[in-house]
Amino acid sequence: RADFIQRLRASVAYVGNGVRAEGALQMGIDAARRGFGLAPSAKPQIIFVLVPHKSRDPYESVKRAADTQLGVMTQVLVGSSMGVGRNADRNGLGKKMEGVVLKLNMKLGGDNARLVGGVPLFMSKLPPWSQAKPPKQPRVMLVGADVSHATNPPAEGTQDAVAAAAQARADIMPSVGAVVATTNLNCTRYVARVFTQPPLTEHIDDMCWLFEQLLRAHQGAEDNAGRALPDVVLVFRDGVSEGQFSKVLEVELAGMKEACERVQPGYKPRITFATVQKRHNTRFFPLSDNDQAADYATNRRGKGSGNVRPGLVVDRDVCSPHVFDFFLNSHAGLQGTNRPAKYAVLHDDCGLGADTIALLSHWLCHTFCRCARSVSVAPPAYYAHHAAFRGRAWLRKVGYGGSESGGSEATVTSDSSVPGVWRMDALHPDLTNTMFFV
Repeated sequence: RADFIQRLRASVAYVGNGVRAEGALQMGIDAARRGFGLAPSAKPQIIFVLVPHKSRDPYESVKRAADTQLGVMTQVLVGSSMGVGRNADRNGLGKKMEGVVLKLNMKLGGDNARLVGGVPLFMSKLPPWSQAKPPKQPRVMLVGADVSHATNPPAEGTQDAVAAAAQARADIMPSVGAVVATTNLNCTRYVARVFTQPPLTEHIDDMCWLFEQLLRAHQGAEDNAGRALPDVVLVFRDGVSEGQFSKVLEVELAGMKEACERVQPGYKPRITFATVQKRHNTRFFPLSDNDQAADYATNRRGKGSGNVRPGLVVDRDVCSPHVFDFFLNSHAGLQGTNRPAKYAVLHDDCGLGADTIALLSHWLCHTFCRCARSVSVAPPAYYAHHAAFRGRAWLRKVGYGGSESGGSEATVTSDSSVPGVWRMDALHPDLTNTMFFV
């Protein structure tokens, strides 16, 4: 429309630094309603927030207000990176805008990339689906899980001792975790459930409740008219060390099976449970110039980046003789030496095998929605990491006048030095089954 720009300008509200994020966003929503002549209850699909420079505080304030109070998608833009302001950096603006558009598309319900034929077609080549007449394409759910821990834990000691010491201290933030899962046939749309648990606790005790919620979200998805449950569940668990394998598998796999029984008695999908690790010291180097990945800047293999080519899988010699594990270098590094992801398959009902799960993991790394290149970790684990990190912005410490014994004035702060109890604000119902975390 010809008057679109004028109405948009009339809808912009200038807000000073003294206004809290929720107030600023609400003022912008009210101004947009007036400028476009919308109903008082109308809500925008997304709000663009421009900040002068990259900083954690304004970003978390905006996300906390939009995610928990207003229930509106937001896209935060850094002015200097977007070519706005006196110190604007206009180099590479096209690539930055490309990243913003990719995020917008997913937040508004679109798809950026998917495997040709989808993950179900890939799984249909395995028994028992390949033996059916005609061959059946199973319904697949991809699941990712991660737990983010406090950055100020007690200094030393065994893992259990450090966790016990952290849980006894009120200044230690609780661990924040997230479990994400796909809801559509192409395995591109994810929903997330974010939660808190005692500090430095890695295994997810509430996996039964969380996975039950994700299964019901999968049943209620728009493209699932028959309310079908998945035949296959592929789990990518991030952030687990080798010493925690047995505990995590024991607690979380049992919780998932119990959730299946709660959703539908007798429901037993095939579950494959794999961990993804990035914190290790293993690196791989090409034997010759022809084995190098192409230089990212020139896209020429002659110069080379010094890294191995994307798609390299190493499943012998440097792997454990006791665990089904492998290394996968799925990305082309932009700078420095690539760190391959280490996958360990702890449970496999599907019988995928080493070659199959490595190939599937590599293909999935090309479907990450935030960029147009392959990434280093399977997207389900990546999304869980982003959702857990977003949950940290929802944490508040609630006390009473700064006194442990109580007082007449309640205080809410994010300062860990103030006595009180950590609380997490709940996600707004309007964002429950959206990709708010991308």
